[in-house]
Amino acid sequence: MVDKFYEYQRNVMSLYREQRHRDALNLALQKMNDFPDRRGRSALWIASLYGMLGEQEKSIQMLRESLAAGYWTSKQALLRDPAFESLRGRE
Repeated sequence: MVDKFYEYQRNVMSLYREQRHRDALNLALQKMNDFPDRRGRSALWIASLYGMLGEQEKSIQMLRESLAAGYWTSKQALLRDPAFESLRGRE
């Protein structure tokens, strides 16, 4: 199962690097529930992708889901991530 998760991660990140954000988002949404023990990490990726696409409310919702799933990300990492630029100054 771990190998499948890393394959999924590579695919999402590859699409992200190619700036195919909508494709990366669709893949992440499709596969997120396949890896329940890594749901928080997937939710963070999805939040980032929603942020890149300007979908602020969905991005915030997924950040909350990531935290609820126990995936911790430092405030500094979020502040540096350009995907969350549109969220700065909000909640």
